[in-house]
Amino acid sequence: MSKKELQTYFDNMNYDNLSGGGWVPAATWLRVHGDTKSSVKGKFHMETLKATNGECKAKIVGANVEIVVAPPTLKRVAQALRDAAADDSKLSKELKQELKTYFDKINYDKLTGGGWVPDNKWARVNGDNGEEFHMETMKVKDGGFKARIVGANFEIVVADQAPTLKQVAQALKTAAGL
Repeated sequence: MSKKELQTYFDNMNYDNLSGGGWVPAATWLRVHGDTKSSVKGKFHMETLKATNGECKAKIVGANVEIVVAPPTLKRVAQALRDAAADDSKLSKELKQELKTYFDKINYDKLTGGGWVPDNKWARVNGDNGEEFHMETMKVKDGGFKARIVGANFEIVVADQAPTLKQVAQALKTAAGL
């Protein structure tokens, strides 16, 4: 694989016409269609998979590029909650300061638990050192991902749904260093 050929593959891709793939928990790689051009003679193609643990993955076959694209990691969820709380004009100054202290104490790489199973139930995130507040996550039945801070009456939508194939292709391009 040459980096130039891979760049050509991504440059010629019509991101808005991608189809196929899949986010069903079948643990089977499914081919994405509409991603190849004759300029690279079909050397690469994209596939997606939803693993039995709920992770959505994507890869470029022929290029040894594979990424996890969804659901959002707990680190990204916690950071999104932190950023949203800092920007929320409805939260009082005092509550913002308390939340800032809460978020400053979190080791984002050590968060565990939560839940991305589609059952509309909140699941506790562990490792956030929560005393007055704690973090919970949920995957809603329509496919969206939510997170909240219990004790602060604060909730955000992390993502409306699993990523689109366009977002997946762009993430793969970034992961390939292009």
